[in-house]
Amino acid sequence: MRDGLQQTPNVPDWSILYIILVLAAGLAIGWIGIAVEAFVQEALVAAWTVISDQVVP
Repeated sequence: MRDGLQQTPNVPDWSILYIILVLAAGLAIGWIGIAVEAFVQEALVAAWTVISDQVVP
């Protein structure tokens, strides 16, 4: 997903993290409901996405 956003000409690199955070929050809240667990899951998914993109070439 991050690669697709990086190749889009009108999406700056700094905004990709925020886009991923918003999508992860929407999916987590939709799956779990409004709860602390949903926000924790959202943060973990977004962090894993960014870290794995930086570690794996």
